[in-house]
Amino acid sequence: MSAVEQHTADASFSNPLPITFGTQENYEIFRKRVRDDDKFVNLNVESLSDWWIVKFFDGARGNVDLAMKMLEKTLQWRIDYKWDSLTTEDFTADELTGKLYYHNTAKDGTPVLIWRISRHKADPKLVEHTVRFIVYMMVKGIKDGTIKSRITLLVDRIGSANENVEGIAFFRSLTYVLQTHFPEMLQRIIIFPTNWLLWTVWKVVKPFLDMTVVEKVSLVGPKEYKQTLRDAVALENLSQRYGGTSVDWTDNGATVVADEEEDEGTTEDSKLNERDSAVSVSAISLEGVSTGKKASEAHRIAKSHTWGVGKVKKMWGSSKTDLTQVKEK
Repeated sequence: MSAVEQHTADASFSNPLPITFGTQENYEIFRKRVRDDDKFVNLNVESLSDWWIVKFFDGARGNVDLAMKMLEKTLQWRIDYKWDSLTTEDFTADELTGKLYYHNTAKDGTPVLIWRISRHKADPKLVEHTVRFIVYMMVKGIKDGTIKSRITLLVDRIGSANENVEGIAFFRSLTYVLQTHFPEMLQRIIIFPTNWLLWTVWKVVKPFLDMTVVEKVSLVGPKEYKQTLRDAVALENLSQRYGGTSVDWTDNGATVVADEEEDEGTTEDSKLNERDSAVSVSAISLEGVSTGKKASEAHRIAKSHTWGVGKVKKMWGSSKTDLTQVKEK
């Protein structure tokens, strides 16, 4: 199938979006410049649907010149990234893990994309493959019509351990790709359940994010996340493990644990709190922290969290993490 045939086969092509920023007049100017500019023609712009043109216009908040620059960068990236081969690549093994999948819709109609951290095996050597798999899932959702405009992303940390969590290189690569080449695609991101180490990671990752993305991110604790999810997704569309009634194929028939049992420490949520080492602190290490200061901070944090000093020291390992940056609970 040619690029043009792929373009016209996209579900998104037959459902152009209304603009949400700027004026219709400026949008038409932008669209005409994109279609007529030889520079863009050489960048395979004919494979770009009007759906995408609206996305970049909105991403630039209606600024035509800025939208042109953004789109030019993305078209060049698509060539280098071998964008056209994405949907023909075999990601079956990744999909079967159940680590990233669409499951029904949120109350506002946006499709829900769930990232189950516990189903993912982190590997520094496979960072780009993992990012490419996420890009593949986004493109697949756009092409088959699952994504009409934006998505609701649920980042599920239940039951995750250190081996499941990617380092800062992954987050830098992923945030760059999503912010730069998928503008105006996120409706909301809910990350749950949180702990104090996750808040530390958030402090490091946050500066790399556009403020329009930061405003859409919610970090929710173990006791609050189910209600937050119920507020965003109707019970009949929400997975049973989150307190909804929808059967989720990744649960393999498992049923949700009653809320009253959570306080007894029998659920995956409470187990997560015993695994604060699930976030790779070494990925956010900072230079200039002396061994003496690290030991002192280990004692202080161990005491404040009723942990053994040995556990805290083991958690930090040899990383030069500034423990004073840790958010206290």
